[in-house]
Amino acid sequence: MEADVRVLQDRFASNPPEQSIFFTKNFKQVAKGFDAFKPSLLIDEKLSNTLPAGARMIEIDIPFFALILTHSDGGLKVFRTAFHVH
Repeated sequence: MEADVRVLQDRFASNPPEQSIFFTKNFKQVAKGFDAFKPSLLIDEKLSNTLPAGARMIEIDIPFFALILTHSDGGLKVFRTAFHVH
């Protein structure tokens, strides 16, 4: 997965998606009623994830997907991502 991230970083650096006409059009559509970049607290009440019951996570909505972060090794790490499909 780390190798894939490096490939994607190189690809996006040479072809920034935010400069695409499709990105601009899609962003305007998604942004309607969308509170981007505002973190919210999630508390997992069950053992549905690999985290213990009561684990605290932070969800940050970013255009087109959400990041679910959790505390790990003294910092925040991405626990899960979710794509927004409208």
